[in-house]
Amino acid sequence: MFLSSVATLVLLGGVVSALPSAPAPHACAAAVAKFNAERRAARGLAKRTFYPKMLNLTCVLSPESSLASSYVANSPVRSALNVDNSPGVELIVDVGVMDTTTCKPLQNAMVELWGPNAVGQYSSTSLRGATSTGSNGIAEFQTIFPGAPAGAANHLNILVHQTGSESSSVVHVGQLFFYDSWNKFVGMYTNYNKNTNLQMLNADDPNYAAASRNGVDPIIDTESINDDWPEAGTWSRNHTSSPPPHRPHLKMRVYALTSSVLALLLRSTTVRADSGTGLYPPGLQPLITRANVLLSSGQFSEAARVYSEAIEQSPADYLLYYKRGTAYLSLGRHGSALDDFTHVLTLTPLPSAYLMQARIHTKEGDFAAAKAALKLYSGGEKETLEREALLGDIAEGEAAAKQANQERSAQLWNACVENSSRALRISTHSSSVRSLRVECSLGAGDIEGAVGDMSRLTSLLPESQTQELNALIFRLAFFLLPASPVATNALKQCLHSDPESRLCMPLHRLSKTLERGFALLEDQTNAGDWRGALATLKGTGKKGDIYRKFQEAATEQLAAQHLALFTLGSGKIRLPSWEKTSPRRRTLLRALCKGHTNLELHRKGEEWCQMLYNMEEGDNDADALRGLGEALLVKEEWEDAVRMLERAFEATGRSDRDFGGRLQTAQRLLKQSKAKDYYKVLGVSRDADPKTIKKAFRNAAKTAHPDKGGSEQKMAALNEAYEVLSDPELRQRFDNGEDPNDPMASQGGHPFQQGGHPFAQFFQGGGFPGGGFPGGGGGGGFQFHFSHGH
Repeated sequence: MFLSSVATLVLLGGVVSALPSAPAPHACAAAVAKFNAERRAARGLAKRTFYPKMLNLTCVLSPESSLASSYVANSPVRSALNVDNSPGVELIVDVGVMDTTTCKPLQNAMVELWGPNAVGQYSSTSLRGATSTGSNGIAEFQTIFPGAPAGAANHLNILVHQTGSESSSVVHVGQLFFYDSWNKFVGMYTNYNKNTNLQMLNADDPNYAAASRNGVDPIIDTESINDDWPEAGTWSRNHTSSPPPHRPHLKMRVYALTSSVLALLLRSTTVRADSGTGLYPPGLQPLITRANVLLSSGQFSEAARVYSEAIEQSPADYLLYYKRGTAYLSLGRHGSALDDFTHVLTLTPLPSAYLMQARIHTKEGDFAAAKAALKLYSGGEKETLEREALLGDIAEGEAAAKQANQERSAQLWNACVENSSRALRISTHSSSVRSLRVECSLGAGDIEGAVGDMSRLTSLLPESQTQELNALIFRLAFFLLPASPVATNALKQCLHSDPESRLCMPLHRLSKTLERGFALLEDQTNAGDWRGALATLKGTGKKGDIYRKFQEAATEQLAAQHLALFTLGSGKIRLPSWEKTSPRRRTLLRALCKGHTNLELHRKGEEWCQMLYNMEEGDNDADALRGLGEALLVKEEWEDAVRMLERAFEATGRSDRDFGGRLQTAQRLLKQSKAKDYYKVLGVSRDADPKTIKKAFRNAAKTAHPDKGGSEQKMAALNEAYEVLSDPELRQRFDNGEDPNDPMASQGGHPFQQGGHPFAQFFQGGGFPGGGFPGGGGGGGFQFHFSHGH
């Protein structure tokens, strides 16, 4: 929706020459009233409600405001400022300049006006310009309602010269503000609602505070008329009504009228737009302009540095301290920000400085100091609402922190974590509340959450208190959490503050050794180099024996003497067993188990697979289950092997063909064990070599042959066994559970009898021989067989 609107703003001002003191602007109240009535009539507002009270309000805008960083010298002389046709609410601004010594309009005073577009961005060519006041003392501009700029409330910028030349003396530099309700109302509409800048309240803008000193009111009084809304009223200084509600598909005309007097007080020294003399020493204004640009663009560290340079030249300028404090606050440097806001209050009783103090104390968890600062924060309705809102936050934070401490004492760890989290939503930078949540997270077994809070604590505590904390972060993160940069980053931070740290340097060397081993192991396992992997895990040499090194390091680093922080070493809080939960130990054991399994070293691998199985949730680890199943096959414990490999296949979701093939082999071997066993016929083990098999056959033949006292049946069985085991291909088939002499052997069972084959969806119709799918295995479809190595 596009809001087509027209707004009228009238600012009345009197230029006072270099006088010892300015006459009271109230003296021109009658002239102001007459002037406003004429302007309202000219704008079609004669029949609208008018507030005589506002006629007597005086808006005294001092010429001491800093020249905005958005200022561009030598603005083109024009009254239509929106040369780029920037979309937004149309606004007509009538700036009236009155000489308060005569209460007569001042002719030929040059007025410069500029503002941001709907999304809060300034243009160097559009929405800015200058024009002179006419015989009626009016300078008229056509522009748009300003969007919220970065780091400031919605406002227009104004600069008034004493004569019709932009090179003449500057008698006023300032900003014109709008009611917060109007800013919010206009912000709902097209283009304005795309503004990503935070919409700042007037009370939070230090420039507004500066312009409001000594009874000054820089807000433009605004009233709205909607031709389509019979109930449309007036919204003005006394807040008797609100801006028109948001109603799609209706057009609206908005008029903004100020009935205040703008008294432009000219001091004995004048300000020139092209000069460094006057209010600031030479070279200061460029520094301030640069700092303001840096602050508004989010370059807070550099902005704070430039503000510091400006403060050296103007140490009594409270606004510089305020803005530097704002930059420090954005950087999270609460101590420095608090110092600046405190110093502001030694220069001037700026209400927003008390508010900033209270906000910082609240974030730091110092609720008593926050409440003390709020007692000194006073103002109107808006200030009261802000104070009450912050007091509500303080009450909530105090109550949550108190409850969490009680739950810690009772060792109600999960409840303590919940309430300390509530407190931290209010006091985000409180080291005491965050330490409380660390302890409760550890008690609840949430190591990852505790380590995250510890890392945050290192930025909240002084460097002198962070070395031991960084060491603890490394120990917990490296040995109890999945591999991540958190552990090594903690050591880097520790060594950054003390490169020769006796605490962190040994840990850094240990970390490098272990990390190199893990990196090498990952490369080897990814490449299928299982012999190399086992050498890295158990071998000797500089790069080997990584498993033993890890075990010894974990045992040492997680010992009680290294866990003194957060009562870890007291026995009150017990860490989870690293031997059961350490992801890095699981990685090492998995590589040991898989390496032996893939190299068919099943007897040697059983120990490692059993340790992997014994870890937390290891009873559902497919690699551990398979390795144990293979070891049971070697030991000819067929039924146990089938059960273990069935569990391994289930752990893969019955989708891994290799696991399924091993289960199928075990099932055939179980069936075979109940029939012929050629190895038993010859009296040899399953891993016997061809020489041993041949020798066993000859020895057995001496007694099995009919001529040697045997029988033809015994000799036939002996020949059958030797024929199979002496032929590598037939022996392999027999080892896979298939009897080469059984014509029905190839039609045995398969591991997909329960639930069907996982790839059945890709085939049409039939299943497997022997009935693989529910409803039978018949049908003339595609059939799928596992390879048996022949």
